[in-house]
Amino acid sequence: MILGIGAAASFGRTAAAGTAAPAARSRFVVGGQAPPGSPAPATAAAEVSLSGLLSLQEALTERERDEQARTHAAAILAELAALQRILLEQGDAADCAETLKSMLARLPAATDPALIAAIRLVALRASIEAARHECR
Repeated sequence: MILGIGAAASFGRTAAAGTAAPAARSRFVVGGQAPPGSPAPATAAAEVSLSGLLSLQEALTERERDEQARTHAAAILAELAALQRILLEQGDAADCAETLKSMLARLPAATDPALIAAIRLVALRASIEAARHECR
């Protein structure tokens, strides 16, 4: 039952007709000072070690590892396309070759066998192009 703006409704107990319901006690505490007879405020959570957080971050699921590998392979394909554009414009491909080499060095491992095979082919093509154009 809504009694009006600012009025608190009493749940579970009803006041007798014509008498006011007792005011509800607030459990909200400011500054950590709990009134006497009330439960103590919650304490801070236990400290978590940095190594524990890092190990949680590193524990990727197979799907997440595959997605990282897929995204990285797509970036390598984009870099191969950039290399192709540079070669068509008769530009210097040495920077692209260095970028491809660094991307290949950071290639994450996948778990899906079909994805692994596809990434190996992309990596092979990228390593061939990097080798062809790094010495020019």
